[in-house]
Amino acid sequence: MKTNVVRFIFLFVGVFLISLIFIFPKNYNKLEKLCPENFEVYFSSNFEDESFETKQNGIGTKVACSFSSFLEISKKHNYSGITFETKSGSDEILQNLNAKIISLQTLENKRIIYAYSPNFDKHIMLNNQKCNIEIVFENNKNLVGIPLLLGSY
Repeated sequence: MKTNVVRFIFLFVGVFLISLIFIFPKNYNKLEKLCPENFEVYFSSNFEDESFETKQNGIGTKVACSFSSFLEISKKHNYSGITFETKSGSDEILQNLNAKIISLQTLENKRIIYAYSPNFDKHIMLNNQKCNIEIVFENNKNLVGIPLLLGSY
């Protein structure tokens, strides 16, 4: 009887630790490799925390912060989307995020990639396919939005 209880406890702890390794970090570890700058987090409702600068964005709130601050925010609050700049190119972004291209567009001097990655839960439907990453390349400025870029670019 005691052996079964001990096995159950070890199994439970093992599954819990594995889930922490594979579920929580899978969304964020690869983002860090892209050296995100000008990180913004969007909330579909009000976000009140005096330690961060916030701006109203329609009915929601936009928070400008560092990537490490985002990691702390994401542990405590349910966010709607994120946006950041990176110097990484399209192949590096897609590879790091494990993303497949859904659609490509060119508008004026901007190249836009819509992609899907299984690493992020939130998504929209685009041409009957899941889409949760939007990348805009303009000159030396590369913007990434998960699931989409909010605001103008």
